[in-house]
Amino acid sequence: MVRDLLQLNTVYKRLLIGCVVLLVSLLATYGLLLKQTVAHVVLRKSFEEDRRDLTARVGTLERTYLGAMNGLTLDAAMEKGFIEKTPERFVARTKETLTLNYSNE
Repeated sequence: MVRDLLQLNTVYKRLLIGCVVLLVSLLATYGLLLKQTVAHVVLRKSFEEDRRDLTARVGTLERTYLGAMNGLTLDAAMEKGFIEKTPERFVARTKETLTLNYSNE
């Protein structure tokens, strides 16, 4: 009878130690995951600030681009040395005949 009580007591001790180890490992895992969550929240906030800055920069560059595009005219291009494109000549072969195709695209 005493031996049965001692064996039962040993089983309870092992169960208690197992529960304590499980609890400690779960608390450690919770702490690690909580730390990673906080780090990702801070990183997301940093990315949002970078995105906001880049969006403002893109807006500035678009305004500059549109201003430059509004200043482009055929006369300004001619002053810079551009010339009009000469029509290209293409030869196309069809079933019936060989034709010469003029295209000014």
